[in-house]
Amino acid sequence: MFDPFTNFKISLGNFFGGFLQLTVVRNLAKNPLMLFVYGIISKWYITIVVTAVVVTFYVFKGLEEKGVIKNIETILFQSVNEIKSVSKNCVPKILNFTELWDCLQNPPAYEPNEQEKALQKSLEDSLNNQNKTPAKDDPYSN
Repeated sequence: MFDPFTNFKISLGNFFGGFLQLTVVRNLAKNPLMLFVYGIISKWYITIVVTAVVVTFYVFKGLEEKGVIKNIETILFQSVNEIKSVSKNCVPKILNFTELWDCLQNPPAYEPNEQEKALQKSLEDSLNNQNKTPAKDDPYSN
């Protein structure tokens, strides 16, 4: 009698080196109760993932309401501006260690040049215009 599952192994050859095989299909064909077990495991997985996503959302929502995220954002922006100031003003003094150290200890305030101001303005304008898209131009506004 011909049994299609005895010598039935599908592998992706050299790509995975014979690692991926359809043993799950073979086990399901041998024992239909395995479908029930896989169903329970997948439902538990979905339950855990959905719960984790919901809890994460509410944690970040609470942090936002308390102002923690705004404080982190402010600290990050100040740090980035200080890094830009150091890279703009202190790198030219790299050959003189004393001047470099003084510059690193007390970096001057960062002032963006004209190109940076134009880039920031264009990005802000594009974001503001994106939020003001008319409903008639939006194909998904129905």
